[in-house]
Formats: sequence, C-alpha cells, structure tokens
Amino acid sequence: MSQDCDLEQDFRVRQAENFPLLSTDRPPSDKLIPNVLFCNVVTAAQLYQPPAINSRIWERIKINKDERYHFLQSIEGGCDGQQIGLPELTIDFKRFFTMPTEEVYQRLRMAGTKRRACLNSPYLEHLSSRFSFYLGRVGLPEDHFSEPADILQGPKTRSP
Repeated sequence: MSQDCDLEQDFRVRQAENFPLLSTDRPPSDKLIPNVLFCNVVTAAQLYQPPAINSRIWERIKINKDERYHFLQSIEGGCDGQQIGLPELTIDFKRFFTMPTEEVYQRLRMAGTKRRACLNSPYLEHLSSRFSFYLGRVGLPEDHFSEPADILQGPKTRSP
C-alpha cells in the first residue's frame, strides 16, 4: 500500500548506494523509507464465510461499496506473469501492517519472487483512495437514528 513513487525513490537510492545502505558517517537520504505498508489479502472464497460475512454484506463487498474491503476480480492465466491465473481476491483495510524495507528486499531476493500482475490506472488510484478514506474516516459516538414513521409523515414544520 506504500506509494509507488516512494518505493521507486527508495529503490533508486539503495541501488546507487550499493544496497543495503550501511553508511554511518552521514545521515541517510530523505528518499529512503524505513518501512513498507501492506494490507492483508485473502481469496474472496476465504472471506465469504457466513455468518461473519453474509450475502447482504457480500453484495456490497464485491462491488467495492463496503468501506472496509476492496474486491479484485480474478485474473486469467494470460494476464498472470506465471500464466496460472489468480482467483478473486479481497483486501481487508482493517488488517494492515508494516515491514522494514530492507527485510522486504531480503525476502524478495531469497524467495526469488517475480511479479505476477499489477493494477493499472484508474484501478490503482481507486484502491489507494479507498484505503486512505478508510484510514481517515471519523468514528461517531453513535449511529444516526431514524424513525420510519417520521420519514412517511415528512419533515416537521415549526409553528410561529
């Protein structure tokens, strides 16, 4: 979930400084990011487990109208870097974590990780804006209350 531009700047500095940056005689570059932000991703089938996620909630999730979750449609084999395909995935904005950037690079190297797919514009911006909205939401002390009878009768007017 870290911004692409921050990750790219960090990568370029680390490459120019003979990654990993170990110099202690000068302050580190302001382009380095100490941690990378991630969100938990599970298959849609794993998330959709009634009664926790019922069909009413699932209908909102699969069209990205539930503020907590982001749905990603399946990817066919031809669009996957490994030519296997990916199932429908869901991102839980409530389950985020960070990992030190150097550890991320080390894990990627050790596992021989290769990119499978990427989000193109405007889907990338859509995901990013939904995540920032979720983190920036304001918690109210109580939900609004409405009497169905009040709605049917219309707004109340004040008498002079």
